[in-house]
Amino acid sequence: MLNSKYISIKPIIERLYSDNGYEHDLPFGDILEWTADAVNLIGYPGTYIKKIKGHKDYPPFDITKFRAQLPCDFHILHQIAVDGFPVYPSNDSFHHLMDGDCCGIDALGTVDGDKFVDNFGNVFNTDLGTKYRNAPITYTLNNNWLTLSVEKGKVCMSYWAFPTDDEGLPLIPDDVSWKEFIRRYLSYKLDYIEWRKGVLPDKVYEDSKQEYMWYAGQATNKAKGLDLSEMESLKNQILRLRPIVDEYNTYYKSKGFPEQRSIK
Repeated sequence: MLNSKYISIKPIIERLYSDNGYEHDLPFGDILEWTADAVNLIGYPGTYIKKIKGHKDYPPFDITKFRAQLPCDFHILHQIAVDGFPVYPSNDSFHHLMDGDCCGIDALGTVDGDKFVDNFGNVFNTDLGTKYRNAPITYTLNNNWLTLSVEKGKVCMSYWAFPTDDEGLPLIPDDVSWKEFIRRYLSYKLDYIEWRKGVLPDKVYEDSKQEYMWYAGQATNKAKGLDLSEMESLKNQILRLRPIVDEYNTYYKSKGFPEQRSIK
């Protein structure tokens, strides 16, 4: 398990110089890019920072003609709300063309009382009771844009962002396995360049490659580990007599709580 703390890449680069005996300047820009690649290579959500767009210093963003631009540090979506109501992923093939018709197809669909009917005749019943009558709000992600089924509104978003420091440099988990993994990965990338040039012997390159792969496995296992509180939450999700099937509508607020059953 990780301790949710992060450190700058700077001390890792310093270790890279001292441990490998480099006496020349390393390609700083490449090192930053390789660090991001290494974190994404593991791809575990806990290595990123959870952010909420729509709270205090991070105000919500406006929908303009059914679209809103994603935050610049957006990496992985968690959940979206529009004007306080949960938003659902769309399966509509023409959803990303909400601001105009295509070949006579109206991408928005129609609302009939408490039913939403798409352009292919599919009927959706909903009791969410949004201010948009009872139509479920839907979204699609397309490049750097979020397309929604409402023309106006305020978007709040919970998402994972790549961690950076005040200088915009990558942050990595403050964990010995992760620090060793990043350092070995950077060594491997530098050795690969020298090996491709024919300067570095095959044996040294293969050793560098095996070391980074071994620490990649260790870092992955460390990221997947759960602490006692997380294991308790997981237990509460599993040990239930009555499953909760609508937690998406309440943003999973009670997901890890124990089940309360009254005995009469």
